[in-house]
Amino acid sequence: SHLYFLNNSSAASASLTSNIYLEFNDTSNAGSATIANTGTVRFYTSASAGSASVSNASGATILFNQTSSAGSATLANNGYLQFGDTTTAGNSNIINDGYLLFSNTSTAGAATLTTNAGGAIVFDQSADSGTARLIVNSGGLFAIDCLGGSNFNVGSIEGSGTFKLGSHTLTTGSNNLDTTVSRTILDGGSLTKVGTGTLTLGGINLY
Repeated sequence: SHLYFLNNSSAASASLTSNIYLEFNDTSNAGSATIANTGTVRFYTSASAGSASVSNASGATILFNQTSSAGSATLANNGYLQFGDTTTAGNSNIINDGYLLFSNTSTAGAATLTTNAGGAIVFDQSADSGTARLIVNSGGLFAIDCLGGSNFNVGSIEGSGTFKLGSHTLTTGSNNLDTTVSRTILDGGSLTKVGTGTLTLGGINLY
């Protein structure tokens, strides 16, 4: 019912189905494994998701704690996915159809984060987005209105979903991509564009 990877162990190229509890601890990693999760998967201390392919079913949970990393994994989230403490999404590719939360002082690193209809990606407390590419498709939500600080940086923003800034300053463009936001950015706040890419605002905006 419980499976633990400890020390510097690896799941290598295994195919794993987790319906109760799977933990990667210490400096262990998920290797290039394929993991289907309907229970709880936890990456703890300095563990890494490696280059694994991980699917998180509706009602299931993936947790990154302490200084763990998503590495260069592909994570398909239909449940609850949280980066806490000082964790990072690394260079991962996250396709989010559920709830994705960055909290504490975690960072999205250089990940590609795609949120689809019905999904939400939320940054709160002192989390940041590093140079991540943030794609919010129609029916998806990106929210930073609960952040503790006043400034938030992200590599790029794009898509036709909902962007909620609250009263915060959103600075975007540091990854130098050409992107388009085709829906109104909500809540006022401030928008600052940096970098060499072109950001096109296609909705009715105050910016």
